[in-house]
Amino acid sequence: TLDQILLNKNCDIKLDSYSIDFQKIDEIKKQEKKIAEENSEDNLQINEHLKKANEYKVKGEFAKAKAEVQKALIINPEHQKANELLNTIDEELNKQDKLKKEEEIKDHIKKADEYIKKEDYKNAKEELEAALVLDQENADAKRLLEEVNKKIKEKEDNDKVSSHLEKARSLMNKGKYEEAKKEAQEVLTIDENNQEAKNIIKEADDKIKEQANAEELKKANGTYVGTIEGITTEAVVMGQTITTKAVIIVKNGTVESFTVDTVALQKGVDKNTFVHDGKTIKVTPVVKNGIPKLEILVDSEEVSYSVNKVAE
Repeated sequence: TLDQILLNKNCDIKLDSYSIDFQKIDEIKKQEKKIAEENSEDNLQINEHLKKANEYKVKGEFAKAKAEVQKALIINPEHQKANELLNTIDEELNKQDKLKKEEEIKDHIKKADEYIKKEDYKNAKEELEAALVLDQENADAKRLLEEVNKKIKEKEDNDKVSSHLEKARSLMNKGKYEEAKKEAQEVLTIDENNQEAKNIIKEADDKIKEQANAEELKKANGTYVGTIEGITTEAVVMGQTITTKAVIIVKNGTVESFTVDTVALQKGVDKNTFVHDGKTIKVTPVVKNGIPKLEILVDSEEVSYSVNKVAE
């Protein structure tokens, strides 16, 4: 061979009789090396892996194709064709991943729409949040999630309002007006225009006022004795003036009985009213400046009377 000629010192051939092209010799050596490498066992294995990789690539089975290329690169990490093929396969895998992600996002949004139609906002929210995990900038998912969150809050608020109103009504029925008022006020912190809550508060305030008045009227309880123009009479008998007396008994702020000269008067239709000789007498217990007294009308007109409390 050429190497033998050049290296063998015992060679009888005279070198000066040849015109030697050393550049050509170098190229021949490189080709010999390349042929040797291509025919090496490692290179044969690499080519086999790359062949399989391309077959998988044609079928669209990029994951399997990548696995074959990676086996080739274990043998020779610097193999140019293997690295170029790996880059191409990775690009295809990225495209597949992107398409798969887009399909998953669409599926989550579609399911969310179905849940929204059923007013199942909890599951709709879960689907939309799952979509945003895949793409946190997805405009459709963000818009729908904002709407769903509003619906969830509305439902929570409505549930709270219903609960407070139910408690308020129950407390009103039990005569616990202060507590009922607080429950109704909670409603107004959620829905300031809720008319039922406003009505309950007004009714509770009226009842609280009534209770306060009733408590104050207890001071008017007792027995009152005196004279009333047109009801009691005066007569002179054997030189003595005899005056009939009205006796009025008040209990729990209400006139319980009314007698004139020991004769009990008949109760009228309205509260604290009585009938005597065809006249209607209305007696109203009051407390003014802490002092209990009775206000008396006869046939809806004011009359002169002098009635004083004589006993509790």
